[in-house]
Amino acid sequence: MKRILSFLMFSLFCVDVFGQDGGVAFMDNEPWENVIKKAKEENKLIFVDCYTIWCGPCNRLTEEVFPQKEMGDYMNHRFVSVKYDIEKGEGARFKELYVNEISAYPTLLIMDTEGKLIHKLVGYQPMMPLMNSIQRGLEGVNVYAMKEKYAQNKNDKAFIKDYLWALRFANMMEEYESVARAYIGQFPMDSLLTKDFWEMASPIIVNDPYCKEYPFVLNNLNYLQYLGMDMYSLEEELDFYMMITVNRLYNEYKQKKKKGNSMEGFEDKVAYLRSLLKVPVRGFVLRQFDLAAIECICNEDVDKLFERMHVFMDCDMIGENDFSTVVFDYLLRNLKDEWKLRECAEYIKNKSGWHEFIVKEYATLIDKRIEELALKKKEK
Repeated sequence: MKRILSFLMFSLFCVDVFGQDGGVAFMDNEPWENVIKKAKEENKLIFVDCYTIWCGPCNRLTEEVFPQKEMGDYMNHRFVSVKYDIEKGEGARFKELYVNEISAYPTLLIMDTEGKLIHKLVGYQPMMPLMNSIQRGLEGVNVYAMKEKYAQNKNDKAFIKDYLWALRFANMMEEYESVARAYIGQFPMDSLLTKDFWEMASPIIVNDPYCKEYPFVLNNLNYLQYLGMDMYSLEEELDFYMMITVNRLYNEYKQKKKKGNSMEGFEDKVAYLRSLLKVPVRGFVLRQFDLAAIECICNEDVDKLFERMHVFMDCDMIGENDFSTVVFDYLLRNLKDEWKLRECAEYIKNKSGWHEFIVKEYATLIDKRIEELALKKKEK
């Protein structure tokens, strides 16, 4: 009798902790064999939330989405749900079983009672879009079912749109690019100026300034506006990935220099990116500065770099996380003029919005450099 009462109390505890307020009833880091057994007993599919404790989107799902009653009403009669901290214990063991499927967080997996994958979603979504995404997967719009049908449907526009949707939400972007290019490549480039084609192609164009379609898109942004695109968001995205591209170019320069490799082709890349940045996109003026700064660094022209940077300091246009901080750091380590270093120090002193440890680190570096210059001056 005591055992029965203990079991009932434990069951009530589990429902209270993992399915409280009508939310999704999760088993927490349960051994996988127990999850399989429970799914078979209840004849339900399995829903797996793969998370890490440091993952912001994972925490948002846990705090904002899964506790909602409507989410619980949808999930609890369809699935046996389990969540795994993928970096330890049972979570790490689970990842070993599906290592090729879990590379970003959160990863949400739907499986049958044998552990066969049915659907996969990666990333945060609010409640209603998430429920819709899960339902679409159950209805056959998922990477696992559609991969088998792809060969027979390569020219079916509706199928391709659904397949690309599934690939994107599964974070399978290499496959996405392969499928998208195979389909879009059959049509003239100006097909990108139609809504369906743009929605298919934009994820592989916006993030790659070196792709052949990128210049065409930049030169036809006005046409995309007529498709109902949010131009502010589009320009923001174009600038973000251009910033990443410029950073990669700088890292390429550093690697080549470190290894003593030839710089052949490097100047061509700089020239090509500069030609793209002539298009009036929000933020591109900053990327023009970034490229000019890279050239100064390549030529070891520290004074010219300071002149360019000083304009941005006057306008307070040095961001905490963009490439200009890389340039700023380079200046502080290489300037040989005490006055210029003190100008940088004054800028930092009056800078607001930066993390305190960054400001302290820069201030310490400047003090050290000024001391070095003073010592060299005495030695002379």
